[in-house]
Amino acid sequence: MFYTKACDGGLGVPSVSAQVHVMKRNRLNRLVSSAELNIDPVLKWSVEDSESLAIELKRSSIVKIAGHVVRNMEQFHDRQASHLLLV
Repeated sequence: MFYTKACDGGLGVPSVSAQVHVMKRNRLNRLVSSAELNIDPVLKWSVEDSESLAIELKRSSIVKIAGHVVRNMEQFHDRQASHLLLV
């Protein structure tokens, strides 16, 4: 109830502990996309040769909120709103 948008009947308090997973995955995907453009050879090299980045990409590829897979922030907010209605 606290974390759902006010227009959906919640208080609109940001749920950073849940949002951070979606934001992290989106940021990693943008980093990889930027490297694929070949604009910065150092970025391309660091993304392609980074084992830790590959592990983080795999780890953050699936984000679940209340048992449902969330692919973006819009789905995140929709999931919170539907969870509010179920409670």
